[in-house]
Amino acid sequence: MSGKPEPSSNSNKQNSGKKTKGRKNFLEQQDAAIALATSIAEAEEDKSKQRVEKHRSHERSKKQNDVSARPRRHLSSKDKLKQAKAVILAEKSRAKKEKARRKREAREHASKDSGVKARSTTESSGGDKPSKKRVSFA
Repeated sequence: MSGKPEPSSNSNKQNSGKKTKGRKNFLEQQDAAIALATSIAEAEEDKSKQRVEKHRSHERSKKQNDVSARPRRHLSSKDKLKQAKAVILAEKSRAKKEKARRKREAREHASKDSGVKARSTTESSGGDKPSKKRVSFA
């Protein structure tokens, strides 16, 4: 070992000095940043919870209006089809009854106005020919 210092040992001293100096830590600013991030996260979470609660309450009110007396269960596609057909038939029969009721009321109203029964006028004008019945095929 001659009197010359080794370049590696000199560079080690400089690097070791830099390592000890290190990076500046601003703890107050990190705490503030973390606090800001948590407050933003909490605000967003509150908003999302409100949206979920609003959606759930809307679903609950909808279910309360639509729920029938019997409990719900999973239905097969055939059962759903049968139920849909039953609903359609019930609606048709209700409409038919309503139409017959309106027709009856109209006849009664007309007979009260003219003073003559509606049946006697239809029978006398019809003659021997019976009126045709309309038939619809489903």
